[in-house]
Amino acid sequence: MSKKLLTDKRLRHSSDNKTQREIEKYILKKRKLNSGKSTPLKGSARVNIDGKDRKGYYEIYARTGRLRPAQFHKIMNDAVKLFLAARYNKKRNKIIIFTDEMAERPFTESSWRAIVLRELGVKTKVFELPKVLIKKLSSANENFNKIKVCETLQDAKIKIL
Repeated sequence: MSKKLLTDKRLRHSSDNKTQREIEKYILKKRKLNSGKSTPLKGSARVNIDGKDRKGYYEIYARTGRLRPAQFHKIMNDAVKLFLAARYNKKRNKIIIFTDEMAERPFTESSWRAIVLRELGVKTKVFELPKVLIKKLSSANENFNKIKVCETLQDAKIKIL
């Protein structure tokens, strides 16, 4: 497959957001983490991890504000990926890095999700972004949410027809 096909916007996942990817790279650099990418598990199984260092694995969640239901699932999936990557590669740290306390809160309070993360040994941290990046991320998230609503309405319209 050619590089052009891999970068073609039409082939990107609908949840892909360029600003979020830029923020993730910024956090990796500031935290001095290597890009994790494809990490081996057992046999030929692999998982994609955002970042790693000699002590552990990291997932970065670059989003502001309240989470939608699918986002809870993504973060729980990330927790399981971190657990498995650390277990099969003998790393200690498993951390999900959030860019917003409101997004982190449901995973630190007394919810079942927080209990699962504690049982898996996955910790959460909030990375404080500069105000200019918070504004950029918030704006990107708002625009992205509008696009998702339009896509959902369009899907519904197609199904009705």
